[in-house]
Amino acid sequence: MIQQLRDCSLTFAHRPALWVEDREYSYRELFAQADLIACQIQKLTTTDAVLVLSKKSFKGYAGILSCFLAGVTYIPLNDSFPTDKLVDIIQSSGCTTLLADPGCEESLLKLLQQLPDPLTVLVSGKTSNLSYAQGVHTLADNLDDNETVNEYAASYANGHLQSTGSTKHCAKAEPVSNSHLAYLMFTSGSTGKPKGVPVSTQNLLSYLEHIRKLYDFTPYDRHSQFFEFTFDLSMHDIMVCWTSGGCLYAADGFAKLMPLHFASKHKLTVWFSVPSQVSAAQAVLKNKFFKQQLPNLRYSLFCGEALPASLTRDWASVAPHSSIDNLYGPTEATIAYTWLRVDPDKHGECGIIPIGKPFGDNKVMVLDEQQRLVASGEIGQLYLYGPQVVAEYWQDPANTQKSFLNLAVDNNSQQAHLYCTGDLVSQSPSDELAFHGRADQQIKMRGYRIELQEIENKIRSLTGSQQVAVLAHPIGINGEVLGLAAFYDALGFNEHEMILLCRKVLPDYMIPSRGYYLAKFPHNANGKVDRKALLTLAE
Repeated sequence: MIQQLRDCSLTFAHRPALWVEDREYSYRELFAQADLIACQIQKLTTTDAVLVLSKKSFKGYAGILSCFLAGVTYIPLNDSFPTDKLVDIIQSSGCTTLLADPGCEESLLKLLQQLPDPLTVLVSGKTSNLSYAQGVHTLADNLDDNETVNEYAASYANGHLQSTGSTKHCAKAEPVSNSHLAYLMFTSGSTGKPKGVPVSTQNLLSYLEHIRKLYDFTPYDRHSQFFEFTFDLSMHDIMVCWTSGGCLYAADGFAKLMPLHFASKHKLTVWFSVPSQVSAAQAVLKNKFFKQQLPNLRYSLFCGEALPASLTRDWASVAPHSSIDNLYGPTEATIAYTWLRVDPDKHGECGIIPIGKPFGDNKVMVLDEQQRLVASGEIGQLYLYGPQVVAEYWQDPANTQKSFLNLAVDNNSQQAHLYCTGDLVSQSPSDELAFHGRADQQIKMRGYRIELQEIENKIRSLTGSQQVAVLAHPIGINGEVLGLAAFYDALGFNEHEMILLCRKVLPDYMIPSRGYYLAKFPHNANGKVDRKALLTLAE
């Protein structure tokens, strides 16, 4: 992995690698900064993993890259998450070193005040209020010193790393094994405790090898980067781009609200987003949506949510020269696992586009509740096995036992390591998979996987409610989840107060859009809360 990145940085040293915050940076500039940070990681710590708290900034991206150059496991943190959630992730990771973008100073101060255990903190630039904090190392003297940066940049001249005689020269990472953890990504858990997904170097290398066989990415490609760093699809953007010599275009703020304008302005050739990114643009632009034209797009990739056929028809009119591809894959199977190129003639009448077939060496099984193969066309749970599937959840044997198993996969009773996705699918005679929703209450909204029970548990704790139900509502015309409705039975909390409480402990994408106090919950014949009846109350 390190060699692939370094080879690219040398071959394309003077080509653009990153556009962020209204400025373009070359591979030479980006890798020089990343090397400086990687050196400081190696100099100031003995860690094998680094938490990275960053915004979409030059130093934020350089910080992510520095983890790979230093040969340490990258663990992303989201600056917009509530402090409680960040603390949970840090404690679950067991990591004691944190690299922070100076733009995250405010959230970092709150985090340091609340963490029960000390961290070694490296800040990649000048800050106002952190220099006094115990355990904080400000790296500004090295990273912001033009002479030092220019010295590093010069080492990338003429297509090879040159020795400058400086002790601050590029990071020296030992070759990492295939079992080394490339990154550790935390997803939502039903108990409220984040589940860690440890993705190995072998998992990530397998994905990159597989995806390159599907796409002819070139050094002239301009890749979108819409995803948050804590969303594993961001790893596709970063690693695919910087191992093929392309330029990554970081979208944040207004650019994410007006993504088509962003893509047009920068003449993007590769688009990757959740479908709701386009749905949101349609809602804003209305009839003007079809006046947008993206003639430079070669590839349009969608993942993270069910892809409505109507959206692909609309997108084809906006990006007439682009293929449209539907990808599917949970974090536990490294970014994306199945793939379908949308054919308007074949799939135009589908409500939801099928998720296609596994690519590369990936394999699937569709099983019933007794873990027996279902017949073609019948609905069952989707199980995955192959080189992209992770080994386990991070330090979580209970959830590992629930979701991972060894099972015979052929007539010779050969055992394979399988992951149960919890997704319901059917398989056609041609082995194409169609998605039929979740087997449990877990939903996806705005590309994020959300356990409704986690939100219910938080509301129950915050309000003292005995009964709480959170439902996906409303649902868009294409079946996408547009919001969350929360029902609770605790007196003394109006809708506004309940939502304000949630904002303190939940990330934005998990906050209910509506709240309803009910003195008495409806129940069905089995004595369970009647969720269908609740939906009628929310209409």
